[in-house]
Amino acid sequence: ENEPGIEELEDDLEDMEIYEEEEDSGNEGDSVIATFQPLRDDSSASFNVHKGPVFVVSIHPSSSLVVTGGQDNTAFVWNLDDQQIVFECTGHKDSVTSASFSYDGKYVCTGDLSGVVQVWLTSDGKCVWNFETSTIEWLLWHKDAHVLFAGTSDGDGWMWKIPSGKFKTFPSTG
Repeated sequence: ENEPGIEELEDDLEDMEIYEEEEDSGNEGDSVIATFQPLRDDSSASFNVHKGPVFVVSIHPSSSLVVTGGQDNTAFVWNLDDQQIVFECTGHKDSVTSASFSYDGKYVCTGDLSGVVQVWLTSDGKCVWNFETSTIEWLLWHKDAHVLFAGTSDGDGWMWKIPSGKFKTFPSTG
């Protein structure tokens, strides 16, 4: 009911400054990089540790913790109140595109494009479980249990009990 209408969104776009820069690699047909700079920054927090684009953000269900994952093959769990890193989720081999907290916030999962899935204790940052499969398309926690679901690019589905790692797989039909 409070969402802006199309007119307000168009006005916001008109208020943005757009800078275009050509990459100078000496090759004809270089790509153009467009950078959008809003005239006003209403953000309540900023976290600038990733060395590239951020692909996923998830908020803890009951505290001020946030997990972010990015193109730099890393995820960070950080505190929204003071923007300090709580712990770094290392060991990924490609961009981290999936990350979320379990229903009670006890665990945080991270998944990357190479198929690495890891689960961390939010209390101390210890990696308690990991698995490797094909490219992770999505990760989702059960709403009432420490059970993690995943879908992969080859169409397979996975279900793991965390932290034991007991699993079921739902293979693709082809």
